[in-house]
Amino acid sequence: MEMTAEMEAGDVFLRKNILIDINDTNQQIETKVSQTAIDLLNDYLSTPNKYIAQKQNGIATFTRKFTGDDEIIDLEKSELEIHNQIRALGCGRTKIKGVEVKILKTFYNNGKMNIITIQPAGKKSMDWKSFINGFHGQEIKIGY
Repeated sequence: MEMTAEMEAGDVFLRKNILIDINDTNQQIETKVSQTAIDLLNDYLSTPNKYIAQKQNGIATFTRKFTGDDEIIDLEKSELEIHNQIRALGCGRTKIKGVEVKILKTFYNNGKMNIITIQPAGKKSMDWKSFINGFHGQEIKIGY
């Protein structure tokens, strides 16, 4: 991309689509993007005259800074929306049986979200099965 003073306004010399899986986390996507950027930059630097500049399409997009409040899980949302929130932000916060927890990793398959890793307040992260076993078969209530 050509550097300009405006946001997302410079010409584009190379572009490549990246496959994002339904269970890829923010960290995994960042790694894919970084590796792709390295590969594209190496290609360009080895033969810069091979590439022709193309004008940007569309308009620049912006987002606000995320806060801790964005991590709070709205249980009215679908399982897919909650899964996407957790994988985008790195965690989601809620209460389970009155215990404040961070859900750190989920897996989405066939329309269902499964919790993989969870961290109760003040404790180390653990797998979901270990967390649930601590309740010895009691009914589990999720939410604030």
